[in-house]
Amino acid sequence: MYKSINILFLIAVVILAGAGWLAYSKLSPTNELILHFTQTGQPDYTGSQNDVLMMVIAGGGIVLLNYLVARALRKREGFFPVILSGTSVFISLLLLVAVFVIVVNNQ
Repeated sequence: MYKSINILFLIAVVILAGAGWLAYSKLSPTNELILHFTQTGQPDYTGSQNDVLMMVIAGGGIVLLNYLVARALRKREGFFPVILSGTSVFISLLLLVAVFVIVVNNQ
């Protein structure tokens, strides 16, 4: 079980590193980026490359917190730490998709 927690955490970190690389390499640091659209298709929230990178860093903090909790619970609980580590992978994938959509909308 300890190996599966570490492997899932490593997968989540690799996905987050890919999202960070995508944001850093494909987005311009000087332009205003469209980060959110309303239901009518109008942009309502703009930001910079730093905002996107901070989103990835916040996701990394969540993944790290999940990993620490999973390690603390691995001896007491049975399956919950593995579910928590799997959730970290899911969060990383969602952040990768969000960064990809931001990159595609701003090119």
